[in-house]
Amino acid sequence: MADSKLLRGATLDRIGDLVDDTTGVHLRDLPPFTTLLVWTMNSLYRVVVTQWPEVYIQGGAFFPDPTLAHVDGASFGGSCLRVGWISAGLLVEIRSGGRHILTSPVLAITPQHASSLVVH
Repeated sequence: MADSKLLRGATLDRIGDLVDDTTGVHLRDLPPFTTLLVWTMNSLYRVVVTQWPEVYIQGGAFFPDPTLAHVDGASFGGSCLRVGWISAGLLVEIRSGGRHILTSPVLAITPQHASSLVVH
């Protein structure tokens, strides 16, 4: 029982102990125009980093078209937020157009590489 981690004990200074950094990404560390595919339990999102915390996001029920948004971070769905992160197993908190949106839990995050075709 000493090795078990209880989510109910999460605080802002301890959330990093509960979520392995290898299962998530800090958007601040990504160069502009990095594109991520984020699979959640219910949706697929395409996230294009502009200048953190701003992104263009497309997917799910709320973003049928690329939409300018702010990714607040990863959370358990309560008041504990890992600012600027998208992490597997956690929800993504997004603000756009006066709305606050929580995704379902993230299952996977992968980079979307640009096509080798460039048209001028």
